[in-house]
Amino acid sequence: MKKRLTIFIAMVLAIYFFLIGGVYAATITAASCSQANVQTAINSSNTGDIVSVPAGNCTWSGNLTIANTKKLTLMGAGMNSTIISGGAFNLGQSGSRVTGFGFSGGIINADGYNFRIDHCRLTFSTWTDGIAVMSRNINPPVIVTGLVDNNELNNMRVRIDGTNYMMVEGTMQNQLWITNLDIGGPSAVYIEDNICNTGSGGVNCVDGNYGGRYVFRYNTMNGLDTEAHSVMGDNRAERKWEIYGNIINNTGSNIYFPFRIRGGTGVVFYNSVIGNWSNDGIALDNVRSYSAVGSGGQCNGTSLWDGNQDATGYPCRDQIGRGGDAALWVNSPPAGYNQPLVPVYGWLNRTETNGNVPFMVINSSGNHIKANRDYYDYTASFNGTSGMGAGTLANRPATCTKEVGYWATDQSTTNLTGMVGAHPSTPLSGTLYKCTANNTWTAYYTPYTYPHPLQGGVIVPTPTPPAAPTNLRIL
Repeated sequence: MKKRLTIFIAMVLAIYFFLIGGVYAATITAASCSQANVQTAINSSNTGDIVSVPAGNCTWSGNLTIANTKKLTLMGAGMNSTIISGGAFNLGQSGSRVTGFGFSGGIINADGYNFRIDHCRLTFSTWTDGIAVMSRNINPPVIVTGLVDNNELNNMRVRIDGTNYMMVEGTMQNQLWITNLDIGGPSAVYIEDNICNTGSGGVNCVDGNYGGRYVFRYNTMNGLDTEAHSVMGDNRAERKWEIYGNIINNTGSNIYFPFRIRGGTGVVFYNSVIGNWSNDGIALDNVRSYSAVGSGGQCNGTSLWDGNQDATGYPCRDQIGRGGDAALWVNSPPAGYNQPLVPVYGWLNRTETNGNVPFMVINSSGNHIKANRDYYDYTASFNGTSGMGAGTLANRPATCTKEVGYWATDQSTTNLTGMVGAHPSTPLSGTLYKCTANNTWTAYYTPYTYPHPLQGGVIVPTPTPPAAPTNLRIL
């Protein structure tokens, strides 16, 4: 008996020390910040290790790559100390972290799940894609997730695409459009607590297309807007976007709109719009409403890409206020239209004089994008019949018309102080209720945990890949 107990204790201790040994990551220090030395350090590391890159100024001329099978932390000595000029950093599907670097003219590419890019400075002489995220060459594609936080982003945008923009004719983007929306959930790329600046007439700080999903929150922007693209050829539009808690400032020459949202669905709320804008509004449009593009042509009642419920062609594929495909859709020959109505909601976006920042339909898109059908806008006199309101839960109207919305919160609905910009002192708190049937309110949306769990090193569960259901019908 004593011998068995001794063996048992020895086995427990062996397992204990094995597990403890796995907890503490090794630190691999690169000999210098040169591309060759950093790549050597990466190649000699294992999943969980920290690759430490010393201070210095180095120029890279090619791609530095982390293997898909390694999840690493690549740590510079700080954005003012480890300065990398040129080159490209490819995280692949590794889900790795890059922190503490100053990049000058070098792009970061990321695919897969749970990557993190933080506490870096990225600077470009001409506005461009500085961080490019998509499900590259992964079939079926994955819903890319990750975090871009606490960075200084100069003259660049973070581009969130669903899959390879080169592969628009295949089924990869279509597979991303049969997945759950997961509004308010972790299945998106989160961009938070960043400072976005421009110096050469940049366009936007965030953009996306090809079935991508992003949440852009608590950022401070100077001279840039936010965008999401529509069908502009044989591609699919951005699937989902959530834009809230940002300071969107323009101290330079006029920019058209602080927001330009062209496809998919989502929410826009509690953003502070200040500075020099041609229009203090949230622009909504749809390229195919006024232009014949790709094999789908124009949305005008003649294209099989669209719903064609009336002579205008409404609803247009992937237009504002449309959800995912009920069954996998194919481009050519086009399958039947099967996208449900999932309206867009906007509330309490304010100017520096506390004026409302409303939705505005532009570019002859009015036949297809209509208030109180495809989008619901905030109104101070909300009574439950149209638009959407905000206030305490106790003040929510007892009666409601289907699809209207109400933001229930105990926070101020007139003063955004402390709730917007990078590192808000009082993050937004509340629940968006949607009228799912006449006089029936249902909780629809709550903002995801802030700060994002990856800021604390927590691994977010991997979302289910968009595999087709077993009873899938190709219509």
